[in-house]
Amino acid sequence: MPFVIAAPGAKGNGHPCNHVVEDLGLYRTLCELCGLPPPAGLEGKSLAPLLNDPAASWDDTAFSVSGNNGKLLGTAVRTDRFRYVEYESGGAMLFDESSDPAEMKNLADDPRVAREKSELARMADDFRRAPAPRAAGAQPPTAPPARHLPNQGAFRNGQAMFDWLGGAGDIWWDGGNPISTASAVHTFVTGGNTDAMKHPRPAKVKLYMQGNVPRLPGFTYEQAAAGNEKFRQAWIAIARECVQASYTGCVFGASELQKKTSKGPTAEEIKRGYWRGAWINMADAVRTVMPDAKFAFVPMSGGQGTNHDPTNGILEKDQWYVAGKDSHGRPYMDFWGCTLYFGTQYIGVSAKQKETVTREMIDQAMDILRKPSASPHTDWGYMGNYQYAREKGIKMVLGEIGIFDRFKDDRPFGMGDQPYAIDKFAQLLADHADQIELVCWFNSKAKEGGKKVWSRLDAESSMPNAAKRVRELWGPDSPYRK
Repeated sequence: MPFVIAAPGAKGNGHPCNHVVEDLGLYRTLCELCGLPPPAGLEGKSLAPLLNDPAASWDDTAFSVSGNNGKLLGTAVRTDRFRYVEYESGGAMLFDESSDPAEMKNLADDPRVAREKSELARMADDFRRAPAPRAAGAQPPTAPPARHLPNQGAFRNGQAMFDWLGGAGDIWWDGGNPISTASAVHTFVTGGNTDAMKHPRPAKVKLYMQGNVPRLPGFTYEQAAAGNEKFRQAWIAIARECVQASYTGCVFGASELQKKTSKGPTAEEIKRGYWRGAWINMADAVRTVMPDAKFAFVPMSGGQGTNHDPTNGILEKDQWYVAGKDSHGRPYMDFWGCTLYFGTQYIGVSAKQKETVTREMIDQAMDILRKPSASPHTDWGYMGNYQYAREKGIKMVLGEIGIFDRFKDDRPFGMGDQPYAIDKFAQLLADHADQIELVCWFNSKAKEGGKKVWSRLDAESSMPNAAKRVRELWGPDSPYRK
């Protein structure tokens, strides 16, 4: 329904605003306009940013429920395009508000919007099951809700992070992307790489490696797809090095393959089936030595504030997804994925502005990050990738996650050293834990001692507050653990 509001001196007075809002935010809005502190425990999000800029970034999602005598009857979700209603007694309604504002045509059974209906139903279910929401800007709880995080423990410096978390990590990662030759993999799995675990490694630790997947150096995609015997033997040699080092169930990940800088496949190579053929031949070769091996496509997309679309022009994810199973019923592509960096880049704040990052800014950034995608098949942002994986019925691998932008605008934000930001990020992962297989913790590139290095979220971190919170949330005593 229409909502009319004006405030003295607001720049947006008299201008229309097309965003979806909830009246739950009115109290907080009035507090902000009057310069008063909001009461403790107050729910809702202030509408003040829209009063000054009706076109400001906003999470166009609103929820409502109906009931009688304390009994829930139905749940509704409204986005910028759809309104979805789900009844406890069964049945649902779905309306396209952009073309049917009078809600005359129920699209709940229309196959053309089946994906959208599925995502809205998930949102409604999450809303019903979620604990009472914390007020925007309120102090985070002393203990997170008892919802588990995904398998985490995949870290740039494997041994340091494993020790920092008290041995709680389940899977670890080499940030140096060792998959290139059998010799490079041998150095890594035997502890010769500075990022690797000590050898022999703890028995519980498994292995996730990224690199030149599926096409190894020295081969073209056409050769790899044609079943080149040297290509096959090269992958067998890599798998054998892992097995000899007691890693029998590795996850091999393709990283950044759709970018020009990482020599990914061209549009023509994908259209001709070379990408798919290379992937299948890689999987078949590795599994002759390592039957339990799994494979993940983890493109460099989703977390830098823009979608980072494939530069070869192939946006449709179905052309990248390698469907099908081998003769033993094992999927060729076990996981989909992306990278994910959480920072104020989502709300257009750059380091050059030297702004102090507030909790409200962190909340706004998270609202944008969580916004469902209207086109998950071609949207390479985090939610687009998350929704696509759900549709395919496979889990996600987050090949890199961090608490602010990885590149130029890192250090001046200050967002990363706020435990509140870590809590917001952890809650996102907990909410999506059923869909995420593992995450790889990163921090960011920064200068330490005058040298550009990867910072770390361990005892030597340049962000001690964030590091401490990570240990509390990911360590052996974490309340998030099952």
